[in-house]
Amino acid sequence: MKLILPLLASSGILLAQQTQQPVAPQDKCAIAGKVVNLVTGQPVRKARLILTVVNTVVNPQGGAQRRAGQPAPQPPPPAVVTSGADGTFVFADLDPGIYRLAGRHDNYSNQQYGAKKPGQVGEKIVLAPGAKMTGVEMKLTPYATVSGRIRDEDGDPMQQVPVAVMVYQYTNSGRQLTERGTANSNDLGEYRIFDLAPGKYYLRVSPPPMRGLRSGGGDAEDSFIAVYYPNSGDPSGASPLDLSPGQQLGSVDFTLRRAHAATISGHIVKPTGGGSLSIGLTYVTNGGTSSYSTSNGVNNADGKFEMRGITPGAYFLNGYCNVGDRRFTANIPIQVATTDIENLEVRLAPPVDVAGRVRIEGETQIKLTQVRVSLDGKARSGGNGGSVMEDGAFGFRGLEPDVYHVTVNAPGELYLKSISWDTRDVTESGIDLSSGAPNAALEVVVSANGGQIDGSVENDKSEPAANAMVTLVPPGARRTRTFFKNVPTGADGHFTITGVAPGSYKLYAWEDVEINAVLYDPDFLRPFESAGENIQIADGSKHAAKLKLIPKPVE
Repeated sequence: MKLILPLLASSGILLAQQTQQPVAPQDKCAIAGKVVNLVTGQPVRKARLILTVVNTVVNPQGGAQRRAGQPAPQPPPPAVVTSGADGTFVFADLDPGIYRLAGRHDNYSNQQYGAKKPGQVGEKIVLAPGAKMTGVEMKLTPYATVSGRIRDEDGDPMQQVPVAVMVYQYTNSGRQLTERGTANSNDLGEYRIFDLAPGKYYLRVSPPPMRGLRSGGGDAEDSFIAVYYPNSGDPSGASPLDLSPGQQLGSVDFTLRRAHAATISGHIVKPTGGGSLSIGLTYVTNGGTSSYSTSNGVNNADGKFEMRGITPGAYFLNGYCNVGDRRFTANIPIQVATTDIENLEVRLAPPVDVAGRVRIEGETQIKLTQVRVSLDGKARSGGNGGSVMEDGAFGFRGLEPDVYHVTVNAPGELYLKSISWDTRDVTESGIDLSSGAPNAALEVVVSANGGQIDGSVENDKSEPAANAMVTLVPPGARRTRTFFKNVPTGADGHFTITGVAPGSYKLYAWEDVEINAVLYDPDFLRPFESAGENIQIADGSKHAAKLKLIPKPVE
């Protein structure tokens, strides 16, 4: 039940910016309600209800103004109560004010009052002096579970085998599977993964890479290979499990089979003055690199190395050697199948320092220090170390050899105009440090002459669409976060996008969408091409747009 409370009057009611005054007993407020299971409607006991202050109303009759220099009073800590055996709860003796209410329980998704689904921000609760809010119903969504058994080809249980529940997400590498939950099989080969929100999941069983799981009598060169449910060695052949709220899905079983595990061998070229050598592998998962790694001894006399029992998959071969106080490294991508890889030559490169400068074109109040520059590599990330100084200078130190994409975050009306490196434009290509760096600096130019779009969004009833997500999508090679824009609409369905780089764009308005899908997956956008509005932006131009809301896509 949704209750409408009297709004706080604009006159005679002061907020937390003023000196706190005692609240009269007759002005105290209360909130009472019940916590129930979304699926069954049954009461949920021992749920924690958390009431957080957004703004506190002080003495309704007014209070003394805060003196200049006097700090504003801090909001009180959240109030917490626990639901009883019948699911009921009460917050009593509350000051008038504006609040948010959240419900939590170990077996349920966190939920805010008034939110359409878990994870969303809920409605504000406005309590006028003396308000008693009753009949509040908090519906908690129960978690789902997946369980099953893992056996070898002889039907024997396998223990300590990792099982991962995965979902598709979107990154700058495209649509990728990423882990949402994991568990290891026990001595009976049983696994169980719990605390899963409703949704579509994929299961992967992956014996630890680079060592396999060998039972007695097995060939030392054989390993069990990772498999996706129901029985695919590749994620493209995986079948999804669609979990409903509270579902207890059992008997999701796997049979693992052996295959030849490869040997990787070669030699490291030691740099002059180098110390001891080391070599290792980092396993590449969907969407990044995993923590699985190994380090093997290297013959320092000739740099030869050999690594056995490597299961199929994508890896980075990592080589290391210290020369004085500098660390020389190599990060080589390799794809391992069931055949050996021989005679690899690994050349180590010294760490690289990169310097640069940001320049702003046009008139703006934004300072150079508000611009951020970051580097993201294929094997490593340079992080957000590129803090920009008042004169526009920035730098990164000790970068490992890799190809790095340069990301520039320019606030307000600024847009990225160009990035150059050794006389070449690297805005899209990034900078290649795999063989060292030229004696050059990154030159970043941002412009204050960006375009602006003001518009509104309506639903299919021609009503203003509040809290819709508007996305401005650049075409083709410019589909990067640097040129992509997204803003929510206000309560009146209005939106404004500033700092748009000159060029052609598509403008969309979504009821509910995963932003990374819009940004990184052209296949996702293809069915909605006709629903987007074409926009052409020039320096300093202003455009008006009226968009129709795109309903939530059906998976």
